[in-house]
Amino acid sequence: MVLKKSVKLLGFFVPIILVLVIHYVFLFFGFYSRFSWLDIPVHFLGGFSFGIAYFFVLLELEKNSKYLKLNKVSRFVFVVALVSLTAVFWEFYEFLLEYYTGLNFQGTINDTMLDLLMGILGGVSISILLETAN
Repeated sequence: MVLKKSVKLLGFFVPIILVLVIHYVFLFFGFYSRFSWLDIPVHFLGGFSFGIAYFFVLLELEKNSKYLKLNKVSRFVFVVALVSLTAVFWEFYEFLLEYYTGLNFQGTINDTMLDLLMGILGGVSISILLETAN
């Protein structure tokens, strides 16, 4: 029973793993250097995939708890907040990679702000889609 629930929860993170694989393939093969615009949809997809995971984990927690009950607006705000926090942590991760490796991961402050915006917009869009479908 516990294993079944664990596998179900891990399944919610498959979209994140797919986006990370895409990101590292693009990085390894130099696609970001050749096509700088690829960074934008990947950040959007990152926010989108984290939004999926957070939404379904919250639903699962609500289903299995007698104390956690969220209405649609509260769940939407919570998911967007978690996606936003994840986007900020990702940008810190990119900053640290750049700082310690000397490679260019972030570009300008404008690029960093656009990355954050795209991640948040990805989370907002999937939250709206999932809340209206739920």
